[in-house]
Amino acid sequence: MPESHPRIILKFDGSNGPTNEWDRIGWAYLIELEDGLAVRGFGHEVEKSSATVAEFKGLLHGLKRLQSLKRLRTRLSADGQASDPVSTLLVQGDSVTVINLLTQKDSSKVKKGLKPLYTAALKLIRESGLSWEVQKISKPKNKECHGLASAELEACLRESVSNS
Repeated sequence: MPESHPRIILKFDGSNGPTNEWDRIGWAYLIELEDGLAVRGFGHEVEKSSATVAEFKGLLHGLKRLQSLKRLRTRLSADGQASDPVSTLLVQGDSVTVINLLTQKDSSKVKKGLKPLYTAALKLIRESGLSWEVQKISKPKNKECHGLASAELEACLRESVSNS
């Protein structure tokens, strides 16, 4: 029986608002290794956008962070000195739209406004050198990322009120 290698799980989420303006977004990601190592990231931006864009921002920031982490890169490297190289990236999110887009075989079906985000996400995933899969998870299973993204949206709203 072949030896199984640990996988990386990348969860992402995004939030936008306020309801009457939709000009702020918050995003978050969580990178987990099966051995317990976890990295969290989150942020916010003043950007008139949709919840789908906010979700993609969480995914993109998580993928960029994954690339930049030297410790994880060593574990990902076939030439690295790690004894248990990671072989699979599991991308999980509660956004039906983002998950469905990532599993698209035909990029012509991706809306014009989402195409740069979609293209960037696929490029970063491919550059990881890992086999990958995408999985839609329920909101309760993504509660940590959801909470971070929502908190970042609130922080962005507070900053804009205090700068007014």
